[in-house]
Amino acid sequence: MPTSPRTHFPFPDENSNPWAAVFESMVDAIDTSLYTIREDRNIIIMGGGTMTFTAGTGVLTWAGDIDLLAAVTGYLWRIQPGNVTVADGEIIYITVTRAPQSLTTYTMLIGSQTPNEPAGDNHILIGVRRGSKIHFRDGFLISDGDSLNVFDTSGGGSAGAVIFDGGSPLNMRGARTSGQSPINNTKSGIVNLGSRSTGASAGATKDFATIGGGDQNAATGDYATVPGGLGNVASGNFSFAVGQNCVAFGTNSCALGLGGSASGFASLAAGTNCVAQGVSSLVHGENARAFRPSQYAHAYRVMGGAGNGEAGQFSRVGYVGDSVNGVPQNLNDSTLTGVFTLEASKAYAARVTFVLHRMDVAGNPSFFVHDLFLTCPGGVATIVQDNVTLSVPNGNTWTVATTPSAGDITFSVTGEVGKTVRCVATVELTELRGFI
Repeated sequence: MPTSPRTHFPFPDENSNPWAAVFESMVDAIDTSLYTIREDRNIIIMGGGTMTFTAGTGVLTWAGDIDLLAAVTGYLWRIQPGNVTVADGEIIYITVTRAPQSLTTYTMLIGSQTPNEPAGDNHILIGVRRGSKIHFRDGFLISDGDSLNVFDTSGGGSAGAVIFDGGSPLNMRGARTSGQSPINNTKSGIVNLGSRSTGASAGATKDFATIGGGDQNAATGDYATVPGGLGNVASGNFSFAVGQNCVAFGTNSCALGLGGSASGFASLAAGTNCVAQGVSSLVHGENARAFRPSQYAHAYRVMGGAGNGEAGQFSRVGYVGDSVNGVPQNLNDSTLTGVFTLEASKAYAARVTFVLHRMDVAGNPSFFVHDLFLTCPGGVATIVQDNVTLSVPNGNTWTVATTPSAGDITFSVTGEVGKTVRCVATVELTELRGFI
């Protein structure tokens, strides 16, 4: 009796006798094969417990029963706990009795391909090894060194990503392509898709913390986020850090780039080795610093000519202070005296804009603009020149002053007897490093 070359369906010869019996065999073979396609399309894989894989030895181990639901009849094919050795390129499969009428148990088999003999419809592919990973038929995978629940949907896996849906955590097993990601399932809403090497930082450990990828990252504040990169830490609540070795300490702070630090509340540090310490401060560039509340700082590098590569910084910050009954008053913010710290071996140019007005009654304000040129040899601030670029007293006798001291400049206001005079100042400072 002849058969087809690929699926081995029998068919009758020309003028064969009996013809009907052979034709019936052909129809039965086609029916069996079509049923196999329908049954395979409805297979669900469950269980298996913790699975481990070591690429060096090729050993794949599973601690629990692996169940395949034959949904057409509603019965299980079961693979009991055990292990197999899988070489690169080999497949894992089982050979079953189709349309099961009870729970039946089978053994995991290894081969270079699923056998294509007349009984080939009875083979079910479980997975295939490619390099250091085993890819399973449902799209999940296990990598070298992993120990995780590949088919277990209970969310109790020791690795993989865990998200929060308002109830129980959901296990996004297989979402990572490589590396190990131990998860702390005792916290709500953790997502950890990054790797965590031996001796690395803690990963996502606080409620609703997120690590999206990378290595040696830590999200240790509530609602903190590290989307990726290397060695980043988001320890403030609602903080965000990304890049390499960036740290967001402050609540609602953000650090990105290389080596940035944002410790002030709602501060932002972006660039290389930038520090945002003041509340709501913003720094960017290279080695920029902002220590005052709401201070803005941009560090730059002067390019071209003989000064190629000289570094500098531009920053802006505001101050406020009240002179009561004519007594001079240094400007201040919520916690700091009104100084702009200067460093040795640097030259500065500053523009200070003062606006003065009465606090007790409405009146005409005064305006002053000072342009300063400063040096700081030996750490002592020196005013090279102080130009009063603009002076609009507007009928008032109030005055402002800039006074050098050890490493800083103090800004002050003097009002008049019987009145409270407030001064608001904006200081724009341009710094050239390595000049003196």
